Amino acid sequence: MSNGDQTMRAALPPQIVDLRNICLNGFASLFSLCFDFSRDKQFFHMLADSARGNLSLDAVCCLKHLCPDRLFFYLNQVEVDEMLEYTNRALQQCYIAWKKNGGRVSRWGCLVAIDVTSFEYYGERDEYVHEYVKPAGRKLKHIKVRKYAALSIIAPRFKLCLALLPIKKGEKLPELVDKLLGSVRGVKIRCVVLDKEFYNVGVLNRIEAHGLHYLVPIVHKESVDRLYWVCATTNQWRWKYMMGAARKERKQVTGYFHEYRTGDYAGFITNRDMKTDTAERLLELYGQRWNIENGFKEAKDFLIKTTSKNHAYRLLLYTISHLIANLQNIIRDTRFRVRYYEMQEILRLILDPRTEKKQYTITKRLIAKL
Repeated sequence: MSNGDQTMRAALPPQIVDLRNICLNGFASLFSLCFDFSRDKQFFHMLADSARGNLSLDAVCCLKHLCPDRLFFYLNQVEVDEMLEYTNRALQQCYIAWKKNGGRVSRWGCLVAIDVTSFEYYGERDEYVHEYVKPAGRKLKHIKVRKYAALSIIAPRFKLCLALLPIKKGEKLPELVDKLLGSVRGVKIRCVVLDKEFYNVGVLNRIEAHGLHYLVPIVHKESVDRLYWVCATTNQWRWKYMMGAARKERKQVTGYFHEYRTGDYAGFITNRDMKTDTAERLLELYGQRWNIENGFKEAKDFLIKTTSKNHAYRLLLYTISHLIANLQNIIRDTRFRVRYYEMQEILRLILDPRTEKKQYTITKRLIAKL
């Protein structure tokens, strides 16, 4: 046997991940600053612990031999608008933690996405409850839902929620986008990516009023199909298009086509100056928007269970689920590959207020510095 075969490969030393900027003390202090009542920080840590285990607050309080009545009594007096001031500040504090932990931001700013998600709701009808008819086999089922709009930073394999907004019944999309963009402070945005639901002249005007770029896929319809065939015939894939031509509010936009195969295409509108005359590059950018869809799924895994009909409390619980998902994504964004079971142990240590500031051996390949 050769010397190379006889020599055993030396074991690699464990990687050290510095997570000293990933903690909940700052978030607990902000919670205490906004909602000043007895044992406020302790209740915040219990809410975060409930989110990690996907439990109800009552269940966690029972395990700790505590009573949640004081928190429920106080939050029943808080309005949704008051809760919004806290929730969006807490989410944007995640952006600061991400940058302290080595998050890199382009000098041109962040790419952000806006999307809407909904949850079925069984409470009384009010301004935050939307009603829909849902197919259920051969019958139709009337359901009530609560809807939230989210604004998140998106990048390859990364997403960070910056703002949440509960949607009122009858609220228009332009107003919604304007509120979300106006609620973000200290974050430089270079482009807003939206789905076809936001293909709206008023939405685009509001984005431009904030001095931002937008990227929206076109809605396929007969007039756009005809334009695609003209582009395919002339081999000119950049075009000028009049949105809302039959309405009072019109807007001329620049659109780009990308042809997958004959008759199958994707189209986008944007106010960015593109060096290309096709939508191939825009298609790549738009693909990053799927991270916000994955982010909604991750946040639901951390959603605290409740039967409360209090909209402010439900907004708080949904925000904490995104906050924990943000911390998880910040850890993933380190230059080390942190596996899922390692990440769960790291989150457990972060969420435990008794954790001391020192190094913890997570596995034989990973040491976390907290």
